[in-house]
Amino acid sequence: MRWMLCTEWASEHKKDCGNDSGGPNFNPPTIEQQFAELAAWSRAHGASVILNEFGVLRFKSPRPSRLEWLRDVRETAEANRFGWAHWDYREGFGLLDGSGRPDVELIDQLLPSQRRASTSGSDR
Repeated sequence: MRWMLCTEWASEHKKDCGNDSGGPNFNPPTIEQQFAELAAWSRAHGASVILNEFGVLRFKSPRPSRLEWLRDVRETAEANRFGWAHWDYREGFGLLDGSGRPDVELIDQLLPSQRRASTSGSDR
């Protein structure tokens, strides 16, 4: 299964990713379509799937597009019962901003505050 990733498209066309870039729209229906075959395989075989190391380089995409895409991929992965892990902690894909502080808005796309609040203090 081969996916055209936003960064690959951007590199090929020497543009940033984003809905105003003239490129493919990396929105929820596109992501759902990209995940559909793997989700069907997972269900058919009773096999778990984990989506490892997904993210967006902060200097390759406008911030609003980056935040939306991270949220959309997480939501689609969870809707298909895929586990997931964001890449990475500190560098270009990171959960920290340029000053080394947690990027709260980005983290909220991955772990919405109402979800974080409902699990705080639990044994998870």
